[in-house]
Amino acid sequence: MAQENGVHFSDEIQFVQYLQSQDLNTAAYTALKKIKLESLNEFQKDSFNYFLGWHYYKLKSLEESSLHLSKVSMQSAYYHKASFFNSFCYAFSNNYENAEKVLNNQKNENEELINLNRFELATISLLKKDTSKYDSLIQSITQVHYCYANEIEKLNSIKHDLGNRKTKKPGIAALMSAIIPGTGKMYAGKVYEGVASLGITAVMAGATLDQYLRGGLSNPQFYIFGSIFSVFYIGNIYGSYFSVRIIQKEFEEKFKNTVLLHMHIPLRNYFN
Repeated sequence: MAQENGVHFSDEIQFVQYLQSQDLNTAAYTALKKIKLESLNEFQKDSFNYFLGWHYYKLKSLEESSLHLSKVSMQSAYYHKASFFNSFCYAFSNNYENAEKVLNNQKNENEELINLNRFELATISLLKKDTSKYDSLIQSITQVHYCYANEIEKLNSIKHDLGNRKTKKPGIAALMSAIIPGTGKMYAGKVYEGVASLGITAVMAGATLDQYLRGGLSNPQFYIFGSIFSVFYIGNIYGSYFSVRIIQKEFEEKFKNTVLLHMHIPLRNYFN
């Protein structure tokens, strides 16, 4: 009976594997959910969890993917692939501590896998902006595999650019625009917006002063133009502050996505 169950499960899991290879993810998931988990032995559960985890991975449901990939034991033929992609899921979710923990707990006897492990740990160090640790891990790779040779060059370039990048502070941008409207946006790198802000604010300041000289504090036009000037002046300060914040956020997202891409490519090349 156990042998019959084993043969039946083997047929089912091969069918799931075929469906996934054809990107028939819904059909693969339906086939997986028909398998009775309680009837499986430990090795079969490993295979079940791997393919279910891979299903969620292909759907980009990385939290669910990690949940199942983490259940694949070291005795499974799918262990190494599950472990590496589980680490990637954690890294993608900004959980660098668990991403490193998964890799540090790996049991690798194959030199290629040991070096791939070091490469993946290096990319996590770069994501954390720990460039010293990144350098140390890259240098510890005893033989560079073709699947990540190009990625090392690209990551080294990213690290170099990161080291040369001058971080700009939102507070300084706001202060500059408070002193001279528009200069904060120029500081942020938005020169044309800064010039435009300076011009508009200067025009409104001039109009406000003109109305004051015409009728003093009793002139209603003075308060109208003064209010408009105040809106532009304060808005310019806030705009300068958030311009730097937005640029920082865009840089961080691009940095993270680029490093993750170079972390992911070797895994797909090696295991597929």
